[in-house]
Amino acid sequence: MVQRTTQERVPGYRLDQTLTAVVRFRQTWNRFHRPDDLAHLLRLFRKVNLRRGYQLDYLALRRADSHWIWPYARLSQPGSPSQPPPALRAIPPDRLAGERRGENLRSVEVDNLYRHLNYERGPEGLAEYGFFVNELWATKSAEREADWLSLEPLVVRHAFDAILRREAKKLVRVARPDSFDPVAELSEAGGLVTFLAFQAGPWKRIVRIALTVEADGLATWEPVEVVASLSR
Repeated sequence: MVQRTTQERVPGYRLDQTLTAVVRFRQTWNRFHRPDDLAHLLRLFRKVNLRRGYQLDYLALRRADSHWIWPYARLSQPGSPSQPPPALRAIPPDRLAGERRGENLRSVEVDNLYRHLNYERGPEGLAEYGFFVNELWATKSAEREADWLSLEPLVVRHAFDAILRREAKKLVRVARPDSFDPVAELSEAGGLVTFLAFQAGPWKRIVRIALTVEADGLATWEPVEVVASLSR
């Protein structure tokens, strides 16, 4: 469990610039070829970096009419193998598909991805890292990451107000927050970031999201509070 030690605000206007660029990337990600798509995504997050001499790559997995990716880091020097690391190659595709982002294969994720990623220690770096990891798994994986892709982060006031105007006829209850900046609770390794988001799909609500970054690099999220309920 993450041990929280200090709490600081993340400047929403700076994070909003990054997330706006991420949305543009989502709309064009199919124009990028492997592994240039992940390299482009990484460049959008200024406070996240990859271990020197490595590059991001991924396995493209398919089942029936759906497809998704399993990202990993590999050596980028000339002559280095471009195939997945042995630990991933040893796992049957059906198991990778069934246990993607699951606890049973967590060590595979950590050893082949998270331990090669770094971020600037501080509230902005923690927030960017948490967003990056979830966006990385969502890239070209809409069928498996629909919940994450349904979130519209509201880290500046005008974004919150725009949602209220857009959904005015459906508004059931709203509690306007005092601040829209995400809040980071930093620990010695990892931490927690909370932020507002509009959750589309069947939910149609504004929620507060808790984004947890574990010491081993895993980043998970969950809604913890409904700020505004919108009727369907």
